Amino acid sequence: MVAIVKNSALEFWLKGMERFLGDSVSELRISRIPAKQRSSGIPYDELEDFISRTGLKLPVHIASESFLQRTKRDIYIWHTSVRGDLPGAYVQISENILISSPELTFIQVADDYSLAGAGRLADNLCATYYIDPAAEYLQEKRVPVTNAAAMRKFADRADNLNGIKAARRALKYALDNSNSPLETNLAVIARLPLSEGGFNALLMELNGLIKLSASGMRHIGRKSIRCDMVWRTVKVALEYESTLTHLELNQHYYDKARYTALTYSGYKVITVTAQQLRSYTSIDNLFFSVRKMLGMRPEKAAFEKYRDKRRQVMNELFFSSRV
Repeated sequence: MVAIVKNSALEFWLKGMERFLGDSVSELRISRIPAKQRSSGIPYDELEDFISRTGLKLPVHIASESFLQRTKRDIYIWHTSVRGDLPGAYVQISENILISSPELTFIQVADDYSLAGAGRLADNLCATYYIDPAAEYLQEKRVPVTNAAAMRKFADRADNLNGIKAARRALKYALDNSNSPLETNLAVIARLPLSEGGFNALLMELNGLIKLSASGMRHIGRKSIRCDMVWRTVKVALEYESTLTHLELNQHYYDKARYTALTYSGYKVITVTAQQLRSYTSIDNLFFSVRKMLGMRPEKAAFEKYRDKRRQVMNELFFSSRV
């Protein structure tokens, strides 16, 4: 028996390869792996067929306790431990092949990322999209393979694993339901502490459902609206006007009607365009406006103190190609 782990498991989950499994991820999770099964042989033919079907990049990270059978080191990077005692640590691909669950995978790779990068990774795993380089907009929709609460619960139980400290730290800022990589990046920098290069704008939801007031409903003809980012307790909503869904004039008019309906319902609405995310200063100004609407103090001295750290985070999230 073998398990696909670390960066190879991460590629699997980020690129939506669970579609190759047939059943839902929740149905294929396993609770424990008996020691006898962990030390069984390595199914090379079956493993290589799966790698070929999914297109996983070589070399593939594999964990196996069958030490004497480890060969083909040009194709595989071998790892020792298969955690059979940790419920929910693996998903069953076949009788002889497992893959690290999204929760375990996150811990396995967390040390390779900055706090901002790990936060983005957690949000990507909890998102309603996966990365697809062949798609028109480089992403496709999916049912999330995990959620922030499940990741935190798993990390609370997973003592003594490499990466657990970095994982737990990043998971404090994880959010569900991001609908695009850009939403994810905005959410990460919004929520990080000032000292870590963020804006400390907590208590946020992604794609939260807002019930409209009677006047809001009359204006737009519906009872509720989903907004990209919502601070519900203070009634602030942020909407990104992307080129993805906002291409037609009719959509532009509909968006304006949405914003008016939200205003009638007591919400303050901030709109964001791609132009506002192309420089350090414009990103700063955007979130200074958000903080002001949230009723937060200016904290000018702190923002100046952590200016370089903020630039570093912006470079990673908005001016880098790494997912």
